[in-house]
Amino acid sequence: MTERVLTMIDLVLLEAVISTCEGNAKVARLVNDNVVYGIARHVVRDPDSAAFLTSKDDVRDAYLRVTSREGFEYFWPIGELVEDQARGQFCRYDW
Repeated sequence: MTERVLTMIDLVLLEAVISTCEGNAKVARLVNDNVVYGIARHVVRDPDSAAFLTSKDDVRDAYLRVTSREGFEYFWPIGELVEDQARGQFCRYDW
């Protein structure tokens, strides 16, 4: 875990990403010029074990587990999702 200073905008974006896990939210993310649609499942420590976070883990270093419409499992880094959220390339929506 590295020490990183968070601004208020960073906190708002991080909260928006983390809140997508609540209630199996529908999400969309632009990946390599393609939009991936799916259901946000939960935040995990690492994609290999899909282990849940502990109180000592930094959520910014974790991954969001997403099941796509096609049934593929994705593990998207939270740090990247915060950046994508700021650019409008990751969102929660209804379909």
